[in-house]
Amino acid sequence: MHVTMDKVGRVVLPKRLRDELGLDSGTEFDAVIDGSSIRLQPRQQRRRTIREVDGWPSLIAVPGQTLTDDDVRALRDADQR
Repeated sequence: MHVTMDKVGRVVLPKRLRDELGLDSGTEFDAVIDGSSIRLQPRQQRRRTIREVDGWPSLIAVPGQTLTDDDVRALRDADQR
């Protein structure tokens, strides 16, 4: 997706991206230099809600976020300390 920076350094994120990631006006970002790229990371990540499915607690998906097995292990290990 192509975007352009204006003369004061502003870049507009296309609506499709904002909608897909659930970003609202006022969302704060951390700008990180990543090699020759700039990565924007939302400062406040939306919390996943937990809902019971078939008697088991289940994490509900958050648009734009993934939860890997490594993430689950890290959360489990941090909780055990």
